Amino acid sequence: MHQLRPLLLCLFAACAAPPAQQPEALIDPNDIDPAVLNPGSPEEVPLGKFLADMAASIQAWSHKTWSATSSADMRKQNLLEHHITQEARKRQEDLLYSLEAGPQRNRVIAAAALGFTRDPEVLSPLLDALEDPDPRLVGNALLGLTILEDPNTPTERIASILKFDKDPELRWSAAYCARTLVERGVRDEGLLDAARAALLDSEPVVRAQCCLLLAIHGDADSFDAMEALIRDPVPLVSAAAIGAVGMLGEKVPERRGDCARALTRELSADDLEQRRRARKSLVRLSGRDYGDDVDQWRGWVSRLP
Repeated sequence: MHQLRPLLLCLFAACAAPPAQQPEALIDPNDIDPAVLNPGSPEEVPLGKFLADMAASIQAWSHKTWSATSSADMRKQNLLEHHITQEARKRQEDLLYSLEAGPQRNRVIAAAALGFTRDPEVLSPLLDALEDPDPRLVGNALLGLTILEDPNTPTERIASILKFDKDPELRWSAAYCARTLVERGVRDEGLLDAARAALLDSEPVVRAQCCLLLAIHGDADSFDAMEALIRDPVPLVSAAAIGAVGMLGEKVPERRGDCARALTRELSADDLEQRRRARKSLVRLSGRDYGDDVDQWRGWVSRLP
């Protein structure tokens, strides 16, 4: 079963990001065309009702994904995701029909639902949907591509949205999709270039996602920009930067000392949560724990090149 990345979920939970900053499906269960009949078997639920049910389920899944704070919440989220996946796979042809030939409101719902099929066959239709002028459809196509996680996903259009789109919600949806694909092993210089530029984006979610993306990739040249984001005024971004700097130190040996020094400086920060995050990242990076003893951490760092 598909799992959203725990690191990112923890960052959002810890920083209590407002709902407006949390990616979710841009659909309304009531915003479908109920007059459209199911083109498949007459015994099946009519397409209009099926899409309404999928919309409601995906909205609930989206909320649970970003608000889950306990193992019980995660189990509920996983069960709901399993249900959506089963339903999407059973009606995959209907969803493709809706995306490619249905009314616009149905296309918007189908774009998100198709990602849950995890079938590479839906990759091309979702990529085509990124060219639509309707930002709702583009946003849900990005969500579908994120859930699909196909390592063969071409990223040119995603990078273009991330770097140039004027809609902030589409940029952070593109950033989230890009980070997920990089985790799956996608390596594209155009996407990395867009992520580097997006470290200066006005949207906090974009900055946070791209900081993590570049760390996952092991982009040593982005260290200075990542370090600067540690003191970002938005806690979400600062938390992501601390995690990203620690991750970069693990992935890029020649930057290990620089990353450790940057994190050690945060052990003297005024903010308690900032110090806690820095120590946690240092523990992962060093394989040891000196607790709150800043002098011992500084001693360890001083021995690094």
